Amino acid sequence: MKINLLNPTTAFFTFIVIFVIFFVTNASPFIYYDGYGSYHTTQCLINEQRWACRAKPEYFPEHTYHAVSEFNGRYSTVYAPGSAIVNLPLQLFAQIFNGDRNMYNDLFTATNGHTLFEGVGFLLTASFLSIFSVILQYKSLRLLNFSEKLAILSTIASFISSYFIWYILLNHAFNHTTEIFALSLFLYTFLKASQNENLTKKWWFLVGVSVGLAVISRPTLAIILIPISLYLIFNKNFFKKASMIFLGGLPFLILWVSYNYDSYGVWVGSGYSYLFSQHFVFDEWNGLNILFSKYRGWFIYSPVMLFSIISLIISIFKKFDNKNSLKIIFSDEKFFIYVLSLWMILGTVLVYGFWPIWWGGGSYGQRFLISTLPFTNVGIALFFDFNSKTSIRVLKYSFIFLTTIFVTWSGLLTILYRFTPVAELVPKTETTSEMKSGDKYTTLDILNYHVSLIKNSDSVIDYFKNLANSVSGGTNFVVFLPKFMNSVLWFDENMTEAGVRTLFFDNENLSNRVELVWQENTDAVQFLIEPKQIQREAYINCFVQNSYCVYENIKIKAQKVSLEKYIDDDWKAIKVNMKDGKEIKIWFKEPKNLFIHGVRVVLE
Repeated sequence: MKINLLNPTTAFFTFIVIFVIFFVTNASPFIYYDGYGSYHTTQCLINEQRWACRAKPEYFPEHTYHAVSEFNGRYSTVYAPGSAIVNLPLQLFAQIFNGDRNMYNDLFTATNGHTLFEGVGFLLTASFLSIFSVILQYKSLRLLNFSEKLAILSTIASFISSYFIWYILLNHAFNHTTEIFALSLFLYTFLKASQNENLTKKWWFLVGVSVGLAVISRPTLAIILIPISLYLIFNKNFFKKASMIFLGGLPFLILWVSYNYDSYGVWVGSGYSYLFSQHFVFDEWNGLNILFSKYRGWFIYSPVMLFSIISLIISIFKKFDNKNSLKIIFSDEKFFIYVLSLWMILGTVLVYGFWPIWWGGGSYGQRFLISTLPFTNVGIALFFDFNSKTSIRVLKYSFIFLTTIFVTWSGLLTILYRFTPVAELVPKTETTSEMKSGDKYTTLDILNYHVSLIKNSDSVIDYFKNLANSVSGGTNFVVFLPKFMNSVLWFDENMTEAGVRTLFFDNENLSNRVELVWQENTDAVQFLIEPKQIQREAYINCFVQNSYCVYENIKIKAQKVSLEKYIDDDWKAIKVNMKDGKEIKIWFKEPKNLFIHGVRVVLE
């Protein structure tokens, strides 16, 4: 039986199977960097029923980095609340499974600042939104009268070339999945509303909902309101359509205004201005860098997008060649979508060309243009349509060849990125005031890294071992779960007596009580063992340079460890081997500017 992979049902089933494979082998339930902004907002809503926390969160500042800041007596984030809103349902659901897990009794929470279930909640939300986005984009192309085959091929090419997969599975708490879902929903609902001869209030209302969600996820996406306004002006039933769009977007406007006031004390503003004093700089434009820079140029990482833009431009000029009036042009929903798509792509380049960190920080691909995925998909579908109608065989097959090469290039880089420690490719000495060394890697650096990996491997097995050690971006479920089955000890700096800081830890499963003691002015590491049956204290003293300290049948080993890539060298482990053969692992992290004096283990 012949299987047609370009059949919608078969294509969707294949997509789900591939997605599940990627999910199982790569999905990481950890929240990083920018993602902590959305996580923090959900926690403030859950714990304090407000956008910005007044009580200091336990995860701040150890895990939040730049995502959360203390500002005017509140703990706020610079990021818009759209992603937090769509993630809130599963975050509320995660509270059921969290139990009493906290940074003092759960290794996952201690090392990441959030529970495993909260991380999984963000991951599942991103996955669901992304699958729905793909479906909406395909259906939108069908509404634009593209064939099933072209709609499937263009959606595949766009998805692969966008590098979106890692923002679903690795950086799932970032706003991108929400932005793309909102804009995909807009494209579909707008086409459904505009192609219906009878005014359908439901669809225009959903257009407002999708625009509201997009803007509250990334305020710069408000540029979409310009072409929408023009469309409404040049079409009938302006007030009815506009009122429904306004009603759909109004709740998001209210949420955004209240978010700003609660977070920054102003009704309208940007967190970047208040928390970082960072804003758009209009005396220098880096739009060409966004498109062509070797560091994060869109056409360098996603060259097929050039075909998308060219196809949109050609389609628009073909319409203008007919010398139609603006009213006739904007009454054609297909043409409007072409104009809007080109506007959203070039408008994003225009806006972020004035942003000082135009490359998107320590991200992958041209991150600021990921949100344009629904619109670049339209352009790629147009390109495939043009090519299918070309009668010049040489030209047709040349474009097919180039498209295959471009998409394969992006797909290859997508896979290689997962196995490349990109932050380590460029020497730290190359850090400048403009860009850190970790942001300066190029596609050539990635390729050279893997060529050297092959050259430096003694065998195939050795190569795959080196490849596994090169994994970057996060650890998947299969790898990390065994590492987080251990007990945990989290050290804080609460003074209990002069010169000594302590913390108690209890774990029901291990039935052990642990006290960490740090004492000033000492060179020794001290371990206090107090077996309950002896009812006395027995001290073990050894110096930092020694590896082992032994007392009776209990052996203590102090060592530096690194739990994958996401834990730095400050993490240490104390291994307690008991008489029955069981091993207790106690993990702790040295606070900055402090020296760990010892660990007190009470075996009950």
